Amino acid sequence: MGNLKAEYLEQTYIDLAPLKDAEDCRTYLTRSQVDGSLAVRKEICALQYPLYQQLIDFSHPSLARVLETYTKDGRYFVLEEYVSGSTIGSYLKRGYHFQEHEILSFISQLCSALSFLHAHNIIHRDVTPENLLISTDNVLKLIDFGISRSKKEGQSQDTTILGTVGYAAPEQFGFGQTDERTDIYATGVLLNVLLTGSLPKDDLPFDPRYRQIVLKCTSISPADRYSSVSELKSQIMAIKPTRIYQAEIVEPSGKAPRKDSLIRRFFRHVPGFRTGNPGKMIVAIIGYFLMLLFVVVNGTRPLEPGDIRSEYWTINYFFVGVWAAYVNLGNYCGHIEAYDKVGPLTRLLLRTAVALAVFLTTGLLLYFENYCLK
Repeated sequence: MGNLKAEYLEQTYIDLAPLKDAEDCRTYLTRSQVDGSLAVRKEICALQYPLYQQLIDFSHPSLARVLETYTKDGRYFVLEEYVSGSTIGSYLKRGYHFQEHEILSFISQLCSALSFLHAHNIIHRDVTPENLLISTDNVLKLIDFGISRSKKEGQSQDTTILGTVGYAAPEQFGFGQTDERTDIYATGVLLNVLLTGSLPKDDLPFDPRYRQIVLKCTSISPADRYSSVSELKSQIMAIKPTRIYQAEIVEPSGKAPRKDSLIRRFFRHVPGFRTGNPGKMIVAIIGYFLMLLFVVVNGTRPLEPGDIRSEYWTINYFFVGVWAAYVNLGNYCGHIEAYDKVGPLTRLLLRTAVALAVFLTTGLLLYFENYCLK
């Protein structure tokens, strides 16, 4: 029966192209002769075969679905759903910087997938950018269960040492048994990499909210980490993006999101428009208008006797410096832990004080130049 199943599946799914290095490649893109759908054929080791058989019964929007498993000539194979898209690892290698709301959404979706697996007693053990695929409809997919395992109660440590260096928790190197908190460790490392581009040992997020989450996730002792990915997800969901347009974090629906226009993507990077806050946008519009007016008027007006053009440009800088200090200070003070702990009124007063300091400092410099150096 097993051979009949293998023959049927290999005749039904025709290999199209290798998906990895052609040398010793064990993963192929295939097409079904029945309905034309695409799938991935992967050769796996005998130890992973029971796990993949278990995964056939699972369905989750952030997990690549396992279609079939079979054996042939002592070798083990699995057919998986083909997901069109690119891995987070490939985006990072191209130098792509994810926006804050995208990072929060991806981590939220990952937590949902891991929570589903943990509920079925499965630990992934290899949560890395290369194993997280973003589909063309912007849904995150956790792939590659090559070193996943079922949790074994009462076991003091794993029998094999596996994992990706940098993302693998200490217990994966023989210091204990892996469990749900092993995946939490890797999720914390992933969050840090998406925010800073570095591993936690090299750099940590400036924002204290993220720094606290990363440090808790990546604690050496599993007991000091979040007890479950649901607890971690609740912390992620409580964070509101601060430096870009607000975006609601929702579970993947499978529907393609509406693509932003070129103008909207441009304004995501313009100071005053990045948060989508109406008050800040009004201040920015007034500021940009006055800045343009000052530049045009002072840059084109006829020079009075004794005047020099540089004095007019100094006045422009004088205004722009004050306005820029007030508008942009909030974006950078988020990196200061003490600033993040004070209330909104205190933050407003602090920003106003800094803007006034810029105003007075520039004024004193102009006074010193005009009256003390002549």
